[in-house]
Amino acid sequence: MLRSHVGGKFSGAALLWVLLSSSSLSVGAEVLGCTSDEGFGLYQCTDQGAAWSEHITTYPPHWYRFFDGLEEKTAIEYIREVKPCCRHCVWSLGYPLAIPALLAISPKQDTCGLFKGGFSQCYLNCSAWEGDFDLLDVNTDSKLNATEMQRYISDQSVAPAQNYKLYTGGALSYNSDLSRLEPNVVFFSVDLNRDNSISREEWRVYRHFWSPTLVSRAGPSKVP
Repeated sequence: MLRSHVGGKFSGAALLWVLLSSSSLSVGAEVLGCTSDEGFGLYQCTDQGAAWSEHITTYPPHWYRFFDGLEEKTAIEYIREVKPCCRHCVWSLGYPLAIPALLAISPKQDTCGLFKGGFSQCYLNCSAWEGDFDLLDVNTDSKLNATEMQRYISDQSVAPAQNYKLYTGGALSYNSDLSRLEPNVVFFSVDLNRDNSISREEWRVYRHFWSPTLVSRAGPSKVP
């Protein structure tokens, strides 16, 4: 289960919004927002698309208003109780612990309307992740092989700027001495079941944990 808390103040221009969830869901539980009784089903948000876009442009404490008659809930309570399978769409800064406040992706986020090679640059919008997977899946077999996945790291026309920068080490082209992101290592790490391919579920897990890196412009360092 993902466990997180959020810190900060809400801002209409906020980039990160991050939240939360410490859910006590068990695999197979019937809950709103879930479409599968498989473990990875808990990473499938049925509201991806227009419905979830309404959430990421709405003040989180008002999310409960999407359901008529639903009693007032904090954003953390809302995700935990109403949309537990969408918690891969939210992140946490981990502070302040005493008063966790949520931030939301702003519709004014500079990159939300931009695309690179057809790939969304609105990295925290989980609604765009499926489309990114499809663009990488050149042979349309609903999984990514090492070559297809490598494009997201080393192909300058496709890879997010931060991925390519980490891959090249900040140089104009790949430099093995400076590189901090090895495509084969990334592929192995994302391939959780070791079947030599990246499934949609594994892609969602990867994007959940990696997307904040793309936004924060941070990443692995070679400094000891």
